[in-house]
Amino acid sequence: MAPAVLIADTDTDLCDLYRRFFSYHGWQVQTSGGGLECLAQLRRFTPDLLILDEQLPWGGAEGVLDVMREEPRFEYVPVILTFTAALPDSPSDLIVPPVVQTLPKPFSFAALLEIMRSVMGRHARAAGRLPQES
Repeated sequence: MAPAVLIADTDTDLCDLYRRFFSYHGWQVQTSGGGLECLAQLRRFTPDLLILDEQLPWGGAEGVLDVMREEPRFEYVPVILTFTAALPDSPSDLIVPPVVQTLPKPFSFAALLEIMRSVMGRHARAAGRLPQES
């Protein structure tokens, strides 16, 4: 079964590109344009991975992360947090579970895909499963 990723980003054109690129590389892709929509989608299905833009409107990334930290069913959903390069003084300060990786914008889709595969491999090993190839 293909791994599922939820991508939450305000840029709808970028979300469409994400969907096409990552679907081509074997991922099931859902997208969201705001914090409240992201939470609604998380509650409908639990993705294997969440890519979350720090600047997400309508509840924001921090709101999404707060809910994920409070609800046990989201405990094992790793998050890759994307951010504008000027935002944090130290990106490592943003790595607080469920955030497992940060990625400054702009980035290449190939770089993100590599990080996604790495995160999924680490997550699968931590759960006692072998990583899936996509």
